[in-house]
Amino acid sequence: MRWLTIFIMIVAMLTSACGIHGGATDDKIAVVDWDKVLAAHPKQEQLKAAKDAYDALVFNRRNQVVTGKTQLAALARLQQLKQNSKQNFLAADFNTRLAERETVEQDKLRAAYRDALTKAQASLTQDEQRQADEYKLKLFNLRLRYESLHLKNAERAKLKAEIDQLEAARNAFRYKLVQRQQAEVARIMEPQRAAARERMQAYAEELHAQMRSEMQQGVAKDAAAFAQTPDQFKDLLASVDKELDNRQQLVDKLQDAMKKDVESAVMKLAKSRHYTVVFHKYRVNVKADDITQDVISELKNMK
Repeated sequence: MRWLTIFIMIVAMLTSACGIHGGATDDKIAVVDWDKVLAAHPKQEQLKAAKDAYDALVFNRRNQVVTGKTQLAALARLQQLKQNSKQNFLAADFNTRLAERETVEQDKLRAAYRDALTKAQASLTQDEQRQADEYKLKLFNLRLRYESLHLKNAERAKLKAEIDQLEAARNAFRYKLVQRQQAEVARIMEPQRAAARERMQAYAEELHAQMRSEMQQGVAKDAAAFAQTPDQFKDLLASVDKELDNRQQLVDKLQDAMKKDVESAVMKLAKSRHYTVVFHKYRVNVKADDITQDVISELKNMK
């Protein structure tokens, strides 16, 4: 639109000139190397600095995106490692505490077993006691006779056989007695063992529940913290994008100002020197005055 404005003004000047000179065709034509004029503008260094600052911020933003994605991936891996470590710690703690409780329960069961064994041994019937006493007395008498110095070899051998036979019978009696007592101990201990198993099962379930709850709380806490990170990253990029917009606006503002300055200088020279047409580029087969350096000088005077 600005270029169109310049040409409209030039055409207007041309029309005015024709009206004044009665349709004369000796038009004065000038040409300006527009790119060269803009390159020589006093604000060119300021524009270059603004563009460099914009490009540097774009470069930094790209690096921030790459770094941010890398950090997010690293945080995700770190979170998983932390959860795995926490799970391993809780599992080890679970086994330790379960072993400690099992030791307590075993101590209780051993104490209960001793009590049950005492009760079973105290439950010896009168008949069993009588039979035990008979074995004891018979063996005592036989051994007493066997140790006599006046026995013949045949008598001693016969007594030895009787002693062996009686000891075998007593051992068989004792075996049956022990079996009965063990059955009694098992009967007494079974409810206590069942109760111990139930307590261990309940304690294990309690520990599992605590472990799951603690693990879930840790995961939820980490997830909440991790969820904020992308938002913070987005806020950072939004701040950078806002700064990019500001810097782009500065670049645009400088470019517009420089173009206006050039337009103003061209129009001033065209008016003062009565140029009817000013080209922005050289044209083939068109004779025109090159006012590029004059425009540059005019721009320097505008500082």
